Amino acid sequence: YTKAANLGEPNAHFRLGLFYAQGNQVVQKDQTKAFNLFMIAAQQGITRAQTLVGIHYVNGYGVEKNWEEGLGWLIAAWKNGDDYAKTTLEELGYDVEPKYNDKRADIVQTIKLGTEEKLIKFCQGIQKGSPLYYPILLHIPGAASLWRKVS
Repeated sequence: YTKAANLGEPNAHFRLGLFYAQGNQVVQKDQTKAFNLFMIAAQQGITRAQTLVGIHYVNGYGVEKNWEEGLGWLIAAWKNGDDYAKTTLEELGYDVEPKYNDKRADIVQTIKLGTEEKLIKFCQGIQKGSPLYYPILLHIPGAASLWRKVS
């Protein structure tokens, strides 16, 4: 996988990240290396890597704990179709419908947040993963006041 990763293959970065996240006979467990490899794969569109970047941020595995950043990655992975992201959101206390084991579990229809804090963090996560650029919002009445400026 190292040769393929050096050639820029996203799946190779993801697979190497799994090795470092768990450790094995060849590589010692190293969450920082795992996070960096997952990030490369996530930025290149590997949805499971996006989920794992989110999990690393939420838990502070190999990176400074950042709930907002983590939710942003989890939401991006969920929107890109990774069921594990939805399951992770459920494990974090978000009431997601349909459940991961329901007959039609590939589309999230509702997320019951329950508290103001969860609502704010969830919105910040969506904002973090949003393709909208802040200056565009300046032209939408009221939108700019709801959106924090992204630097």
